[in-house]
Amino acid sequence: CEHCEISYGRKDKLRMHMEKVHNIQTYFVCDICLQSYNARDKLEEHKTHHENPKPLQCGVCLTAYVSQEEFNSHLCITYKDDYVCCERDFKYHFYYNKHMFLVHGLKTNVRVKPTQGLLLGQVRAMRKQAERCPRCEREFPTRNQKKQHMIACRGDGGGDGQDFMGATEIPVVMAEEGEKPVVGGGTLLGTTRG
Repeated sequence: CEHCEISYGRKDKLRMHMEKVHNIQTYFVCDICLQSYNARDKLEEHKTHHENPKPLQCGVCLTAYVSQEEFNSHLCITYKDDYVCCERDFKYHFYYNKHMFLVHGLKTNVRVKPTQGLLLGQVRAMRKQAERCPRCEREFPTRNQKKQHMIACRGDGGGDGQDFMGATEIPVVMAEEGEKPVVGGGTLLGTTRG
């Protein structure tokens, strides 16, 4: 980033950072179908397709069909406030629509329109699900930091040697020579010769 010297390995991550942190527009989003472009001129070119669709092409979703019957029965974009269903917040329309079909048997083509005046990077940052430990509810900036924390989390944000599943380290009692070690230990009653 030329403004704060943070570097990213991927261009899309840098663009999101520019919008979210510096309020500099790097994504240009169609207000009809929500397709995004990295340049204003590409967006303007795209919008001409909405204004003048080809025969048997939907002017909203821009899907083209081979017959009038298919065109008349196609599933066009509908808008909702969020991608919430079954107490889950789906991050992207693809996953929401897939869930609706697989779980509820409904074919949907739902999109969430961004709040007027917000840049796409800001909207995505708001929609991004927090990386939160399910045991202690502590939030982390990255998934890797959450995973590291969860290795030792005991439910209060600290660690006590328990892994995330609640299992403690199981002591292994070493047996005499010729016997197999006993897992969970304290007594050698469970050893076997062999």
